[in-house]
Amino acid sequence: RPMVSNIFLFLFILFLIKFNRKKIFFKKNFILLGILSGLSFTSLFHHFVVEQISLLFFLIYKFQSQTIKKLKQNITCVIFYILSFILVSSPFLINIYFIEPDYLQRIGLVNLDYEKKIILFKYLFVKLFKPEFLIVFIIIIFQIILINTKNWFKKLRKLNIIFIIFYASIISPFVFILISTKSSSHLYLFNNQIVIWA
Repeated sequence: RPMVSNIFLFLFILFLIKFNRKKIFFKKNFILLGILSGLSFTSLFHHFVVEQISLLFFLIYKFQSQTIKKLKQNITCVIFYILSFILVSSPFLINIYFIEPDYLQRIGLVNLDYEKKIILFKYLFVKLFKPEFLIVFIIIIFQIILINTKNWFKKLRKLNIIFIIFYASIISPFVFILISTKSSSHLYLFNNQIVIWA
């Protein structure tokens, strides 16, 4: 559906595609990424979670075993990324901190205790192991192998970014449930993103 948060997501993807072609560790790049991440976080946190996992996977894909070394060498860029994200998202975080608990309940925000997390994990695993999804997943795996091993499809290797986002969308609900202490009634949007990127 058309939402302003989609603009931030598509811009984030555009950045990843451009980063795949050239050197990425410039302060300007990471400041812009931090701003986009902050805008996504304040507009639709589902996109934000997918974006951050996609960025991590992209760095691993691009630098492989040198990822941690590269981040250490360019720690200034990482700091600028974090600072720009905090700057953009701070009004939203302050608002959430001082908001009335009753209002949070009215908009569907609930506490995620251990039992609820187990229920959500079971639900996600059931969905992921449905035959329909497994067939699509196997087809995508086959496409990735074909594109990255055959020179005929060399021009299509830019699609690796989309594959990365697809895998990030699968992992994102698990990561969110694992680290979050609260959840909203819009958790189904994570499942929608998996379907979209598949």
